[in-house]
Amino acid sequence: MANAVITAVFDAGGELHGFVKVTRDETDRKIAENNRRQLDVIADTTVRGIFSAGLALHSALGINTDPRIADRLEDAINILDATLTQIRTIAISRTTTRDLPEPAT
Repeated sequence: MANAVITAVFDAGGELHGFVKVTRDETDRKIAENNRRQLDVIADTTVRGIFSAGLALHSALGINTDPRIADRLEDAINILDATLTQIRTIAISRTTTRDLPEPAT
């Protein structure tokens, strides 16, 4: 995929001398955008799955009567919470990096 811009070239007196066409290959940018969208879907699906697992573990913790099982459930919940925090941190840093202007070429 390419992006082309055609610009008229005039001299100091305003007389048309011709045209300049600049064409940029946008293949890499399109691929990067597609990859970014796919990563967003994967991250969203992963976060939902982890959150659902955490809710299920909280529910199990509420009906559990064995303190050894309660400890294991709490450990699993803490691991899921830490994982969600890591995913959020990565997503936020990726978003702020993505919003920066691209360097001029």
